[in-house]
Amino acid sequence: MSTKHTLLILFVVFLLGSAYPTGKLGLNDTIPPILFGGLRMLIVFLCLIPFFKFQTIERKYIIPLIGFSICFGVMVNMFLYLSINASSILAPITIGAQLSIPFGIILSSIFLSEKISYKKWLLIMTSFFGIVILAFDPKVVEELTGSLLICCMAFFYGLSQVFSRYLKNLDVKFII
Repeated sequence: MSTKHTLLILFVVFLLGSAYPTGKLGLNDTIPPILFGGLRMLIVFLCLIPFFKFQTIERKYIIPLIGFSICFGVMVNMFLYLSINASSILAPITIGAQLSIPFGIILSSIFLSEKISYKKWLLIMTSFFGIVILAFDPKVVEELTGSLLICCMAFFYGLSQVFSRYLKNLDVKFII
């Protein structure tokens, strides 16, 4: 991989990793959480326009693409920023966001008829149990609304990953 690509990857990782702290700093009494999420996505969209290759897609991809866009682009960001706004600390947010993997596995077994081994079921139950144990922290109990909202975010993130499986053969190359 070239140095240019390595630097681009590090920049993208930095931007993705800064979503929680930036959201917490950006959400104040003057900017509502849904507006903040919309503005963030608008900035991302505007930055990516030069790399887009607009083309029509096959009909079979339209419903999964709309589902993916609504789940990932709208619902994930909406619940993320609502949960950040509802919480005074970010610990329950970062912990609850990790539930997206178990949700994705469970939803893929329902919608894609994927078989889940006993080992994966054990790991899923362990992750849910771990969240319950962490939820007994007194500071996390005070953040119940934020924790429930981030669980909704994790659910929609997992659902968007199921939709993305329907889109795996869609040509989405960038022009770099």
